[in-house]
Amino acid sequence: MGKDDLRVAIKPILKNYQTTLEMGLWIGTPTECLIDYQSQKSFSAASISKLVLYAYYLEQIIEEKIDPQQLIGVNAVDLTGGAGV
Repeated sequence: MGKDDLRVAIKPILKNYQTTLEMGLWIGTPTECLIDYQSQKSFSAASISKLVLYAYYLEQIIEEKIDPQQLIGVNAVDLTGGAGV
């Protein structure tokens, strides 16, 4: 699949979701951008950050390093405001 084929395939997906979702997309390599849609726009990273933490937490459970029933407290001084960025 070439660069133009990728653009043709992704264009209807972007069109379908752009009215209902706030999104940006950048697909490429370190030296070349293949697809770009609102890639310069800033978006909240809170949900993505939660996924990374969840994946780590799940890994720790699988490796039996933590008990999923264990409560983990967070001190008020460790809390952040907004999107956690």
